[in-house]
Amino acid sequence: MEFDGKQCYKYGEDNANHYFYEEGSKVYAYKWVTNSTTGQGELGWKEEFDFGIEPGYKETYSDDEITIVLRECKSVDAIVVNGVQRRRLDFGDDIWVEGIGSSKSGIYAEWGTVSGSLMSSKLLSVYDGEKCIFTAADFTAK
Repeated sequence: MEFDGKQCYKYGEDNANHYFYEEGSKVYAYKWVTNSTTGQGELGWKEEFDFGIEPGYKETYSDDEITIVLRECKSVDAIVVNGVQRRRLDFGDDIWVEGIGSSKSGIYAEWGTVSGSLMSSKLLSVYDGEKCIFTAADFTAK
């Protein structure tokens, strides 16, 4: 579907829609973006993930006082999905497959509270039309 002049994938229903598009090895999400200079926020495109990273890449979070390593890419190999070779990135407790998503949270981690319980999304399967082309077990298939 087209959104904001870009050919996008839509994730979610009703008012919880999220939009993503791919450019090269990067995935961009339409989300709330805070300007680092002014501190003001607005909706816009933000790089969500880069499938071009190599082993040893560290994703970090920094503020004025501390830098924290959120995760580190342990290894990169290839996996064939529906006849297409895709990069598989292993972060230890999470595996990402190019064009598919994450073993831990699909393509986008949705956290919320329902009756005091913490909930999240998890990718179970991917379909191309009526055909299932990927399941959660395929993240670790050799």
